Amino acid sequence: MELLSKSADKNSPFILIGKVLAPHGIRGALKVKSLSDFPERFFELEEVYLSPHETPQAPRLVHVEEVQPLKGDQWLLVLEEVPDRTAAENLGKPFLCVPRSQAMELPEDTFYAEDLIGFEVYRVESTVWGSKLGVISQVVQGMQDLLELTTPEGDTHFIPFVKALVPEVDIAGRRLAVQVIDGLLDL
Repeated sequence: MELLSKSADKNSPFILIGKVLAPHGIRGALKVKSLSDFPERFFELEEVYLSPHETPQAPRLVHVEEVQPLKGDQWLLVLEEVPDRTAAENLGKPFLCVPRSQAMELPEDTFYAEDLIGFEVYRVESTVWGSKLGVISQVVQGMQDLLELTTPEGDTHFIPFVKALVPEVDIAGRRLAVQVIDGLLDL
């Protein structure tokens, strides 16, 4: 199981895919750092939105003329609306975003972290969906992804997001099942 980040505010109609780092050359090319879990998406870009803020507000639509991979997570983009270095410098360092509807399709057992917030959590019993334990109030991503469960009483518990403990995620039903083991929830 894997959690990915859409890199944008959950309520925003856009998701972040990159950030302009600097102008590159005299033609107005832009050196961009990928913020996407799917950097190959840069090859398919025909248009992208620029936003000066991490939470996109009234982003500006621009058209992509050329894309080249650089090393690591960096890309070179040439935009129709940026004809030279001066125009590239005047852009500053905006974020690149695309409409949320263009989020990449996820492989099986892969989820966007912020999409799980608010999911109801049920104990695994003989019928998979047993008694309700609470809701996911936060997702902590790091070396081990953790789901923060908040119980109806207001207690919080962290559940490692691994298949052995979270065997079922029902996206459509906005719920997930947790295999409760000794010491996990101290209920």
